[in-house]
Amino acid sequence: MSKDAVEKPKEVKQVVTKDVAACPRCSKEHEGMVFKPLARPFGRANFWATCPTTKEPVMATVTVDLEYVPEEGKKDAASDGS
Repeated sequence: MSKDAVEKPKEVKQVVTKDVAACPRCSKEHEGMVFKPLARPFGRANFWATCPTTKEPVMATVTVDLEYVPEEGKKDAASDGS
């Protein structure tokens, strides 16, 4: 790849299983809905699942909270107690 080429982001292959208290398609409660990444996210929606009642798509926004984990063997200045 040339130095000017932009590397395409890696495709997310992970799914998210989530209980839904009030489905936006049918207003019912669903346990263990499986949300899959959208091939072409739009707006804030980046994952989708199928409502088991109406069979219509349910859009969702999935975010990741990143937590700092120090490298093994190195002391973390924020947690050394001083």
